[in-house]
Amino acid sequence: MNLPQAPDEVARLQELHGLGLLDTPRDPAFDELVQLAAQICGVKIAAVSLIDAQRQWFKASCGLDAHETPREQSFCAHAILRPDELMEVRDAHEDPRFASNPLVTGAPHIRFYAGAPLVSARGHALGALCVIDSQPRELGPEQRHALQVLARQVGQLIELRRKRLQLEQQETFLLTVIESLHEGVLIRDSQRRLVMANPAASEILGLPLQDDIGRVPSPDPCTWRQMDESPLRMEDAPAERSLRSGEALRGVLTRLRRPDGQWRVLEHNTRPYGRAGVTEGVVVSFRDVTERLDTLKRLRDSENRLRGITDNVPALIAYVDKAQRLLFANRTLLEWVGRDEAELKDRPLPEVMKPAEYSAHAEHIAAALAGEPRRFGLWSAQVDGQRFIEFSYVPERCEQGNVAGFFVLASDLTERKQLELRLAAEARFDALTGLPNRKHFHEALGLALKRAQRHGSRLALGFMDMDGFKRINDQHGHAVGDLVLQEFGRRLQAGLRQTDFVARLAGDEFTLLLEDVQAVHELEPLAAKILEGMRPDFELPDLRLPVRASLGLALAESGESEAELLVRADQAMYAAKQAGSGFVIAAPPARA
Repeated sequence: MNLPQAPDEVARLQELHGLGLLDTPRDPAFDELVQLAAQICGVKIAAVSLIDAQRQWFKASCGLDAHETPREQSFCAHAILRPDELMEVRDAHEDPRFASNPLVTGAPHIRFYAGAPLVSARGHALGALCVIDSQPRELGPEQRHALQVLARQVGQLIELRRKRLQLEQQETFLLTVIESLHEGVLIRDSQRRLVMANPAASEILGLPLQDDIGRVPSPDPCTWRQMDESPLRMEDAPAERSLRSGEALRGVLTRLRRPDGQWRVLEHNTRPYGRAGVTEGVVVSFRDVTERLDTLKRLRDSENRLRGITDNVPALIAYVDKAQRLLFANRTLLEWVGRDEAELKDRPLPEVMKPAEYSAHAEHIAAALAGEPRRFGLWSAQVDGQRFIEFSYVPERCEQGNVAGFFVLASDLTERKQLELRLAAEARFDALTGLPNRKHFHEALGLALKRAQRHGSRLALGFMDMDGFKRINDQHGHAVGDLVLQEFGRRLQAGLRQTDFVARLAGDEFTLLLEDVQAVHELEPLAAKILEGMRPDFELPDLRLPVRASLGLALAESGESEAELLVRADQAMYAAKQAGSGFVIAAPPARA
């Protein structure tokens, strides 16, 4: 028996396997939805079926003893071929696809089947939520709707599992990062118990903190003082202040006498965490800033030594005083702006920066000079073009507590930002042709139908498929096939109006949205123009190829749903293909 295959089978299986859902233990959340589906539909058998390459596996079921069946026996393997539709088989004995199926002729003696595809957030039908009966029957409209709603709930459970796996991976990554930080990191719960301490925390404090995990360390062998040398009471400690107030603290300085007798200055940042407004604990990060403060006091005397260090750091480092004069700039800053130190040193920032650039920084400069640390990112013009820079402004306070100026730390994150933008674009555009993808197409179709309904206009939907594209791949290779797809998409765009929309669904399948088309006769010249644009041979490196295509068009009718319009356009395209290419315009839908 031939196994039915979804058009996106490879990507569908990749996503299914990536979920890590197959062959996992039973889950009450899935079981409850299956039982509810059986109850609503009035049947004894229901299941969540996931369609693997050679089998269907049941994540949850009721009324079934089997955990899996061969895919060739699966009704759900047919249901996933139309992800947007509920498949209903009223009597399997009367359906040639299933009449001889072992699950029909033998246990569980299926006569009735209804399956709602489980469509992932990426648009792949991973399986189906199905209900089964041993007697012929038909679902009512409310039962069909309920089954589809429950299928979406199952899809949301699957998506939650995906996100949970991602969170677990992120948690592992973050723990690895925290363990490798040079800053100390402590996490305490609301009862002040120590939940986590990284190695740097033990090193900075000079204490074996791992021995205190799960309890409140007491007594504290360290001596803590305020920066004015007064004792630091427990209620004034940064972690305790955050736990009580629920507010984050940044840049809190304390003095510490370690068990080995050394006095150190630590800078603390705290951030409470919790849910629903209830503080459940606090994350404390701290670093030893003793040397940094000593260095700042002797900044003028040690500038040459400091420059030797900062000039070899792949980041911008600068210092601005309270009059907004640039007193220090490392080599990275000079390279970024393409100017000499003599042009910049001791000059006010409005003279150093271009007006638009200064305007973008003005708010953050004022905040830093008011004692508020700032971190922000901006696109900035550099000598080699636009770069995305992440800036940190860290205020410097003198011994009296007044802000003397602020330090500027900046890193070039252009590549990471470009990657983020590229990933965002790839979620809605086809990587090969640059055209909108399936997800983008369905969004555009829904909006276009709403516009047509609102303005009383009409639109046409087209499905277009290359004839013999598989032969091109087989004879010339997929690299040539990719070039053909790119040229096909380019010509298709060139043949359309600026107001029209073209997308690549998958493989050699393309769709068109033609708005402001009022009558069928307007489609014929448009279709002819599109196909005429494909007529000249495709000129590829060292190769000329004739490429032909089949085009199906359907003019949306008043009250016609998106799904109905898609079916008519798709059927018209296949009619054109059966006729040997060209185009076919779908007849209006039959109305009762």
